[in-house]
Amino acid sequence: MFDTFGQVERHYESIKPVVSKNHTVDDDVRPLRSRSKKHERIEKLTSNCYALMEGYALGDAVFKFGGEESPTVDETQELSAIVWERHPDRVDKFNLPVETIKIRHGIFGTVPMSRYRFLKEYLPLSLPLRIEGGKQWVGEKFFPQTKYVGGTWYTQLINDPRGHTHVERYGLTDEDDGKFLLFERTYAVSDMFAYVGTKFQAPKVTSVVDKDLKAELKPHYEKLWEFACAMAPLLPILQWQFRRDMTFKRRDGGLTEGLGHGYKHKAVIDAIRNEDLELRTALITDFLVDSTIKLARTEDDMKRVRAQFNRWVNKVCGLVTKTKIEQ
Repeated sequence: MFDTFGQVERHYESIKPVVSKNHTVDDDVRPLRSRSKKHERIEKLTSNCYALMEGYALGDAVFKFGGEESPTVDETQELSAIVWERHPDRVDKFNLPVETIKIRHGIFGTVPMSRYRFLKEYLPLSLPLRIEGGKQWVGEKFFPQTKYVGGTWYTQLINDPRGHTHVERYGLTDEDDGKFLLFERTYAVSDMFAYVGTKFQAPKVTSVVDKDLKAELKPHYEKLWEFACAMAPLLPILQWQFRRDMTFKRRDGGLTEGLGHGYKHKAVIDAIRNEDLELRTALITDFLVDSTIKLARTEDDMKRVRAQFNRWVNKVCGLVTKTKIEQ
């Protein structure tokens, strides 16, 4: 939406602050677009720095991520999704102040869909967000997640038992890890922005299959495959009521953590070994719903479905261990 610092500055000045029983003039809540989405806003940090934030995220002092303490202005500048800056002490070849845009990802270990949607809407046209294979890029630059949560939020986390667990599990820190992208505006016709920040590489993910356990389970999941093929034409997998009932059956049978797809691997393995009819039916429904078996017409089609089944077995039985190596 914005391609220059001047556009950001003018847009800020054009917005009338929201004043209500929840927000005062001092809060300076200026929605980027719809006033019904006032949490998606622009904040003036200094005359040369503006932050664009999606709301309810780290760094937002009005629509807070959590807790009672507000982040500092520095933390807002460091943690906001998009920060535009003008640098009067640096000039370009036209003797104009250099302009930069800093873009920050969400916290390591999360999938911040609201931030992705926000970035897609408010990043410059020449710096689109791209999501592919579970990884993100801005322009052609890999977009790393950050472990930095700011000193204010970090203090709240370590003083809370559950929060302390998150700190230890994900390695969250109160020191800026520098995991952000920084572009400088240029005047080249082919590219409006030059990358001037730290270069990051996508982490390398290695997958290791538990071959011994898979070999032990092979006779059992082969029978499950035959059962799935036999039941595919019979089960009403297109009816949402049936799918809902099978979801409840997997949960009540102890196969999943809840109503999602968080499988309890040991329980699934036991169900496959024991060949329990009700649990087998609930299990294969999950596979059939996402497979292309209903569309299979040829031998090659069935080979693709079998490959889908193999990947599904690996997932629900926890046969594959994935390790992410930062580069």
